[in-house]
Amino acid sequence: MKSPKLMYIAGLLLLVTAGPLMGCGDGEPLAGVERDEPTLVIQPQRVDFSTSIAPGQQEEATITLVNHGVETLRVWNVDFPSANPNPADFSKGSNWPNGEIELESMEGYEFSVIYNPTDGESHRILINMNSNDPDRPSASAMLDSGEYQN
Repeated sequence: MKSPKLMYIAGLLLLVTAGPLMGCGDGEPLAGVERDEPTLVIQPQRVDFSTSIAPGQQEEATITLVNHGVETLRVWNVDFPSANPNPADFSKGSNWPNGEIELESMEGYEFSVIYNPTDGESHRILINMNSNDPDRPSASAMLDSGEYQN
């Protein structure tokens, strides 16, 4: 196993030599990430809520939508499925998108979701959305929790 110091130095060397080639540090996105078409990136794609959240407590998580394309990205219909199996356990948090969002190149939009379990069981649901991304006209973020661990 290589020493952490040697790995750190190797990482710095890679960043110094390859960084400018990849667009690092010059305000430009990494090469190959940006393309002409609007490109929806959901961060994180999956939210794992803590198993230490007891019934009646709550935890909030932030989801960010980012346009990794050049053209304007439009996102709409951000919502839980109509057949929400856990309507009391997951709810819309702050800055929840109502209507259409427009994101310019490399622009992001943050909103939150709240997990407030009503029981100690595990819960899972998707946040669905539509966009003008030609590769992902429908996209989702998964919200997940394990069973309550006391």
